[in-house]
Amino acid sequence: MAKTHMTKPEVLEVLPDGWHYIVANKSISTDFERKNFLDSVAFVNEIAPMAEKADHHPAVRIHNSSTVEVLLSP
Repeated sequence: MAKTHMTKPEVLEVLPDGWHYIVANKSISTDFERKNFLDSVAFVNEIAPMAEKADHHPAVRIHNSSTVEVLLSP
């Protein structure tokens, strides 16, 4: 069975505050602000098991030591 993707209006209707829709690759992203670099790494380690269980692995980037960017693509 082929996967179906939501349309932009459908995504925007259910997208939580703080998340952004990226039209070019039909992805969503957000930044999570943490206390420091170690807290950022701990946060990534906290979400990793959930991503693995869902078999949906986000792109994760730590920048400015305390910002974790999470990008989810279809």
